[in-house]
Amino acid sequence: MGPGELRINHEADGPRHTLVLTGELDLATAGELKTTIEGLCGDHASEIVLDLRRLDFLDSAGARAVAGAQEHCRERHCDFSLTPFSLTPNHQPIKRLYELSGLLSGADAGGGDMAAGPQAIEIPRAGDVGYR
Repeated sequence: MGPGELRINHEADGPRHTLVLTGELDLATAGELKTTIEGLCGDHASEIVLDLRRLDFLDSAGARAVAGAQEHCRERHCDFSLTPFSLTPNHQPIKRLYELSGLLSGADAGGGDMAAGPQAIEIPRAGDVGYR
């Protein structure tokens, strides 16, 4: 996988869908997440979990895409959660962006291991993401 690429691995277990994101979630790749979320919601998914543990890079557009995914799911009555990751030194820039954007509100932001499993994290509204 090269720089600037995002891979979305879709794991389905009945109506529960886990999306494992690998690579970079940024301005160039955020549309891939948007398209995937819209497709799952359109197919009446009841739960979507985003697994962010394999992300190497996340910029503000990527953070807005995650927030937009949560809003899109909420509007369609689909449960949404994030699978937290171990905040290793390689993930410190992503952790800082999460802290600044509010993506870690309600989660362990202290640098501990958050890989115990899915948990709901409240994400701020994303009015400018363009999910509809």
